[in-house]
Amino acid sequence: MNDTDTQKIKEHLPYLLSLLVLALLPRIYFATPYLFDGDPVNYYLGAKNLLEGNGYIAMGVPVIWPVGYSLTMVPFLIIWNSPLAGVISSVTASLFAVLALYTLGCRLFSRRTGFIAALLLAFSESYLFNSVNIASDTHALLFILLAAIQIQKINSESNWIPYLLSGMFIGVATLMRYPAGVFFLLPFVLTAVKYLNKEKAFSKKNIAGEFRWITVYSIAFLLPLSIQVYLNIEYWNSIFPINYTLVNEPILTFSIMKYPLNFMRLIYRIVSTSDFYTPGGVLILILGFVNLKKNDATLNFLIILAVLGAIPLIGFNVKPRLIIPLLPPIFLIMASGLNYVLKFLDENFFIRIKSILIKRLITASVVTIIFMPHLVFSFRIAEFNKMESQAAKEAFTWVRDHTPGSSVVITQSPYYGHFNIWEATGQDVWAAKYYSERKMFPVFGNIDSILSENSYVFAVINDYWQSAENARMMYSKRNIDSVNSMFNNYDLAAVKTIDSEENYLLWKLATLTFHPDVYFIRHHKFTVYHVKNRD
Repeated sequence: MNDTDTQKIKEHLPYLLSLLVLALLPRIYFATPYLFDGDPVNYYLGAKNLLEGNGYIAMGVPVIWPVGYSLTMVPFLIIWNSPLAGVISSVTASLFAVLALYTLGCRLFSRRTGFIAALLLAFSESYLFNSVNIASDTHALLFILLAAIQIQKINSESNWIPYLLSGMFIGVATLMRYPAGVFFLLPFVLTAVKYLNKEKAFSKKNIAGEFRWITVYSIAFLLPLSIQVYLNIEYWNSIFPINYTLVNEPILTFSIMKYPLNFMRLIYRIVSTSDFYTPGGVLILILGFVNLKKNDATLNFLIILAVLGAIPLIGFNVKPRLIIPLLPPIFLIMASGLNYVLKFLDENFFIRIKSILIKRLITASVVTIIFMPHLVFSFRIAEFNKMESQAAKEAFTWVRDHTPGSSVVITQSPYYGHFNIWEATGQDVWAAKYYSERKMFPVFGNIDSILSENSYVFAVINDYWQSAENARMMYSKRNIDSVNSMFNNYDLAAVKTIDSEENYLLWKLATLTFHPDVYFIRHHKFTVYHVKNRD
């Protein structure tokens, strides 16, 4: 290591350590080592069965989700034989993705711009939420960012290593989440733009060079996917994930009106949600665009990255977790705008401040002050999820431990599972079923038939979903009406109550940040009832 490398380490180390501490502390607190719906159970049990040599299966059926995330969980399962292994894997990947975005920001802009973009990613609502749960999104983003860094090196390095690594990273990202495969197009689009802008001339030499790197890049992309192809052939007799496609049939169906509608939904989400720190975030994003107009190559790269990230949203559905690949390019543009503001302050107000540490503290303070409401909101979303998941686990585990083995459970949609196509493909895998080890029925099922066919019937009800403020959420109105009907027509005797309450400090922060009438303490109260016919 020479003096130049040592100097670079000294320059980057304070930023990297600051990012690690700031990003890690909330993730330690909000880490949610509990299974909630179907995806985590599939990933977790799939990883356990892979480790035990039983194949990629969960509760007796093949897992339809890509195998990449479960493979990352296997080393952690050797140490922690519980869902904690999955959460540690997610937290670890999310931290490395934050550092990867900082690295990309440094290559494109400066250390401070990379630092700001990485902070914005670390605390974005959907990203924080998925990074503390058993979810594959943070892993996919990590490898997308690693690929983007390698693709950036292509301009400055004439060897084939960046092509090999970028192709492999995109392949691994696709092995985590299939929609990440769209980023395979990134180097092709960038090359096409260079030819259109006449940065490269059409010639036999150039075309031959392009063909060589396309070959290396494509082979590298396919190598990780060969693992998934092997599993697809073994379980579905096809190289393609047939059952995954069937489960997602509603969002994969072609519809002309769907695409412009999804585009409008995406624009609405960018300009009005905490994922993008709006409304302040939008203003800074506009400033970033203006600031980057003088740097066409960087702006083109980020726009192409954003467009590719938006394709699954427009083509499939505007879901929070699908937004995650779109966040880095948006945050880099926002960070460029915010850095412009901070640079102006440096030159006009903080000119006498020489300490890098103090300037870094000022940067973090400005970002925190501007985006504090969104930080609090992200923390509360993560807290509510942790409260609900922990209480749900306790409730359904209690049923397993304190009711006859022949008993069945009636419960609300979030815990029963409301994906008809999922069940039609044989994927009857859900957290409540896993924890309770009982057959599950929905509250809107035929209660008379359930009671007549089973000697012991119990119901697990979360009061949170019975409140009027949640009546408009998916399936909630139907759940509320069905639970009320059950109470009116059958005999329900409470046998166990599990209550959870929000952290007081978070609630206090929320009441200081927002209007207190809107942000009362929320809690999840699960009650287990013994259900009988009325005499």
